[in-house]
Amino acid sequence: METALEIPTRLVKEVINGKKYYYKGYRSVLRGEKKLESIMGSSDLQSTLVTVLITYLLPQINRKLYQVVVSEPGIHLGKNSNFSNDIAIYRKADLPPDRDRNKYFSVAPVAAIEVDIRIESDDEVTDDFSYMFEKSSQLILAGTATVVWVLSRIQSLVVFAAQPDGSVQPKVVPWTTPYSLFGDAEIRLAEWLEAEGESDLLRNS
Repeated sequence: METALEIPTRLVKEVINGKKYYYKGYRSVLRGEKKLESIMGSSDLQSTLVTVLITYLLPQINRKLYQVVVSEPGIHLGKNSNFSNDIAIYRKADLPPDRDRNKYFSVAPVAAIEVDIRIESDDEVTDDFSYMFEKSSQLILAGTATVVWVLSRIQSLVVFAAQPDGSVQPKVVPWTTPYSLFGDAEIRLAEWLEAEGESDLLRNS
């Protein structure tokens, strides 16, 4: 098995608390079976879900108070912690007015949404849940209130949020059940997919 030292930097998708996570399929690139570009993009399903989410969430959010960003906006939250979100919602008051907009965001979003999991580790210990928990915990520690994972395989949201005792607990919410994100913003994914003529995704994911 390849070691982390042998893996080119261009294959690193995120670094969370010093641990590197690579683009899913990176081993095929190392073996020369695929080009890097073929594993970096989002699938038809992932792109459709992100588009539906952003289309219906935007009208619910006060855009004077919040900035909503997509296209995997990067976040730098300290040494050896560089990662991204599929959708991030920032409180505008939290964003430094003099920030360098050619660089990653340096503050945590109020809410983050991830659509499916597209990473691999160089070890055999890290599984998808471990990654989800580590990433969500780091965001919440930095100030994010809620991290929502939209998982097509189980057609559910897995929601991470800080509890009153300071712990981080996941909650599973089916796509068919509305979920209150924050304020008046509510995720009603099954309903939105039906409205967009994408109801086949509710059966075939």
